[in-house]
Amino acid sequence: MKFGIAVKLGILLAGVSILASGLTGFYAYQASRTILVQSAKADLLAATNVLAQRITLSREEISRNLQILAGHPAALAVLQGRVRLLKTS
Repeated sequence: MKFGIAVKLGILLAGVSILASGLTGFYAYQASRTILVQSAKADLLAATNVLAQRITLSREEISRNLQILAGHPAALAVLQGRVRLLKTS
């Protein structure tokens, strides 16, 4: 079966169209993938910074509590052994 020039040209144009749409789709996929990766990196960095701030604040609060406890007279007395602990029977 012989194909005429119109059929050959139609097949050629269809092939070029398929190739062009495939390349466009691939480019769109790559671009959106890059954007998503950059967005995920930014989100992770922000979450890490927030977590670091929370850890720092918790550590500072614990340090303040320990300083207050270290200066409390009852705590000093217990540490120096001057207070007898009550025994419950």
